[in-house]
Amino acid sequence: MRRTQVFNPLGVELVQAEDGVDALERFRERLAAGGTFDAVVVDNQMPRLGGAELVRVLRAELGFAGLIVGLTGDVSGCEDRRRFEESGLDGCYDKHQEGLARLTQLLVEHRDSLQGAGEQAQAQAG
Repeated sequence: MRRTQVFNPLGVELVQAEDGVDALERFRERLAAGGTFDAVVVDNQMPRLGGAELVRVLRAELGFAGLIVGLTGDVSGCEDRRRFEESGLDGCYDKHQEGLARLTQLLVEHRDSLQGAGEQAQAQAG
């Protein structure tokens, strides 16, 4: 996936990981510093810790309730993809042009809803 194609136009902070273990370490570091992530985009096929396992840890062990979207090259109907889709994802997209376009749209909508919620909270506080 060309990260610049999806993330740069959104104007969002991008934290990249080499594999599932690295992603989990970065997530835990952010939590330890008192932060979190607004959304997580995860590949299914990663070394050391696959996407389905990473999502399960984020949801069950770390209690992450935010948006988690999966990307996969696995064909529909295969066992790896089914396990990934059932791991706790909010959506799963193919790694082709249409899938990336759908991912981009979802992230734009999510970003806009977070910004709208923040503006509404400021208006109520002010």
